Amino acid sequence: MGQFRYVDNLNSNNEVSAPTIVYNPNNNTVQISGRTAGFISYIQHQELASDSYKNNQSLNDSDYLEMDGKSPTGDNSTIIRPANEYKSWAIPAYTNPSSEPLIKDRFYWVYAKVSKTTTNGTYLVETTARTAFEDSDYYYLVVGGLNSEHDGIRGWSPLFGFTEILPGQITTGLIRSSDGNSYFDLAAGIFHVGNIDSYLDWDSERLAIHNARLNITRSDGVDAIDLRPDGSGMLASNNIFWDEDGNLTASGLIQSALVGRRFIIDPDSASLIFYDNNNTEIGRWNYNGQWGSTVRVVNGNINTSVTPTVIIMTDNSGASSILGNYLAGELVLNATGSKRVRFDTTSQTYLIAQLSNLPTSSSGLASGSLYRSGSQVMIVP
Repeated sequence: MGQFRYVDNLNSNNEVSAPTIVYNPNNNTVQISGRTAGFISYIQHQELASDSYKNNQSLNDSDYLEMDGKSPTGDNSTIIRPANEYKSWAIPAYTNPSSEPLIKDRFYWVYAKVSKTTTNGTYLVETTARTAFEDSDYYYLVVGGLNSEHDGIRGWSPLFGFTEILPGQITTGLIRSSDGNSYFDLAAGIFHVGNIDSYLDWDSERLAIHNARLNITRSDGVDAIDLRPDGSGMLASNNIFWDEDGNLTASGLIQSALVGRRFIIDPDSASLIFYDNNNTEIGRWNYNGQWGSTVRVVNGNINTSVTPTVIIMTDNSGASSILGNYLAGELVLNATGSKRVRFDTTSQTYLIAQLSNLPTSSSGLASGSLYRSGSQVMIVP
């Protein structure tokens, strides 16, 4: 009569996992925990009918539910009866008395001794084999068996549960492989598949893949996603790839947003492109490989109200030049030191050009170079 299950209260059909059973070889005691904060477990028998159900169904002479194999809708789906149609009991946690230690070489039965007239019960651990209906006041429901002790260990064999087999379906609480490495605990909503070295595990909160490779292929057989146990992997059919050290390689466009103000990295044109909130291109930084980089401002005004716009150009030797507009209406070319060329366009009638630190002699200058002779600017012929 082990056709019962653990539920979360007396008036519930919500199945929960069984309490923990622990054997202590130091004092030869067995402890059975409770499922709730009050150290109480609740069991619901799947075949014994409650008194209210028997009275409603005129089954006063029978302890059993009518199991006609039909659901209320008439199909072959599993029957889910109201919780009050089943017999249920509250059973407190248990530890066998220290004055009655378990004998090491004996096999012990663990029973749920439950009342036939109330919802009270208790655990019973003894060597006597009992039948369910031998007592006029109690049912003896088999919870499991404790094997004799070997090297401080007692094997535990649970002998309770309910399995219903109907055409096209099986209703049960636990499916386990013969080696115990793989199981589907349907009552607790958890599973573990694999072996000690490699496995897939779900504990109701976290899905763990241990020492295994996750591979998803497209309909044409090409790998779409490949995640490896060394930490490397790829997405989008290898367009995004990273190695075990986290070094990332990505192919295709990279953009900071789908629309509006954003930037786009376009590997095909080797460009960094900027868009405003109106989805209008306002700037582009392009590298063409042969002539270096070019920067283009499109249909926009350079705003220097906070920080001057400056472009620094450096050659292979490390020497640098600066192109910037330090003030509104100015364009400044500034090399190292105090050498500077300034064009002031604030005047509406003419252009002011300021050339700082021009040579005062043509000596050593190439043809076409500028130098100052007094107040005049000369060109080397």
